[in-house]
Amino acid sequence: MGGPAQKMKKIEIYSQIGDTDFESFPLEALELKAYLDAHPNLPKTDIFISPSSQTEEFSILKRKPFAVGFKLDDISKDYFVSLANKLKSKDCNIIIFAFGDYTYNLKGAWIDSFDFAILGEPEVPTVKALLAIQEGKKAQNLQMEGVLTKHYCPSSKTPLPELNKLPSIFLTSVADPYLDSYPTVKWTMSRGKKVIRDFPLSRLEKELSYLEAKSVTNVLISDECFNFNPERAKTVLSFLLDKAPQEMHFTFKLNALLLDDKTIEMLCSLNCTCLFNLISSDEEVLSNLGLNFDKKAFENVIKKLNQNNIDFIISLVMGVEKDNFKRFKNSINYATSLKPSFIDIKKKSFNCFTENEYKKLQAIINGLQLFYNDGQSCMFNHCITETLNITACNLFSLFSLWMEQTHRSEDEDIWILQDDFVTSLFEKTENRSLTGALKSFMELHQGMIFAQETGQECTVDLLYSVDDLSKLDNMSLAEFVKKHRIHKNSPTLIMEEDGLKIY
Repeated sequence: MGGPAQKMKKIEIYSQIGDTDFESFPLEALELKAYLDAHPNLPKTDIFISPSSQTEEFSILKRKPFAVGFKLDDISKDYFVSLANKLKSKDCNIIIFAFGDYTYNLKGAWIDSFDFAILGEPEVPTVKALLAIQEGKKAQNLQMEGVLTKHYCPSSKTPLPELNKLPSIFLTSVADPYLDSYPTVKWTMSRGKKVIRDFPLSRLEKELSYLEAKSVTNVLISDECFNFNPERAKTVLSFLLDKAPQEMHFTFKLNALLLDDKTIEMLCSLNCTCLFNLISSDEEVLSNLGLNFDKKAFENVIKKLNQNNIDFIISLVMGVEKDNFKRFKNSINYATSLKPSFIDIKKKSFNCFTENEYKKLQAIINGLQLFYNDGQSCMFNHCITETLNITACNLFSLFSLWMEQTHRSEDEDIWILQDDFVTSLFEKTENRSLTGALKSFMELHQGMIFAQETGQECTVDLLYSVDDLSKLDNMSLAEFVKKHRIHKNSPTLIMEEDGLKIY
């Protein structure tokens, strides 16, 4: 198997299927490609993203690669397992392997779909396995740490690559073809979950220069927990504050309970967003996952972020074990109450819900995505739910229903959709007289978002002064209308170097 003809065949890596959201950049596939390509005795590697289920099987069989690797995650696992089975039934000479976090779940018939699967960081065990196979060893006879086969289950200890021997996907230009295809580029600053290994600042500085030269403006720091080591986090933040261009935006995955006031102060000075992987707000669900949730401490940190106008994202996971319809709705309501700029919902399983419950949840999630996330309603959502005495899930469900009944399209201007929906909603209640105050508050925030995102000045027509409207952050609509007189005005919002100004 190790002859010249064999070495002409390539290795193909297949990454996730899905939309190009802010976490979809194929970082793990690119890191594995960079490592494999650096080995002189292995074929070169090609990466394939979001393959078509109609044609990919035949394309692979036509190319006849040496090996095909599939990155398994919750979204792609079923498709890639099916594709692997089709390939094995047509050409048993193609080596088929899996990598990614989901490989720890490969049991029984699942592992039969692959010649081997990589547990943990994939670089070192993948190279060892492919070299052994290339030299004539059968895949089913592999017995290596980090390599799972039908006949061998390794210990949990996977050989880790030395960080100074890991080629950079940026400095080797491996990432070049993918930078313009994704709204956000992932950047690794450390490796590991239990044992964290940090890349040196000298490498990070070179990679930052690369990202700046390539005009990358949105970066997700892919570390599982950026502030696992709070002092290291401060060192990196200081480096970014000193070296990163102002227009470059960073998203950090953080542990809220490890955030101290100094780190928050530094985050406040950086163009960034914080991402908290809450998963669920239900204590039993989290306890079953081995997680403790100090709600009071978490909310104190969130309060500080809101006070400092630091954007943050709450990430929930739909369908984890012990979850159910009521609990997941409570998690959405809780997340919304914290006023994050975005609520990210990952779908893990649907087994926790009946068909009818899933249909209702899908309507809620669709409404949340459009009304809350796309419409950036975090600052005025509470005004609607508190006035109408409904939950956030009720609001999002009503919005989805209104969209369907009025035959409105998601392609329409979201702020017009929000205005029309709110008008319709309030006209059906005794709160009609509060519509003007609410829409002025919405108009103010929509204008601020427009000015901040486009850099263009924006004039808004309001029924109340800006100073008065700011009190709606902590005052009910009914109380506001009683205490404040109508004062029509049209302020201009301008984004200047030192922030948003209102004239």
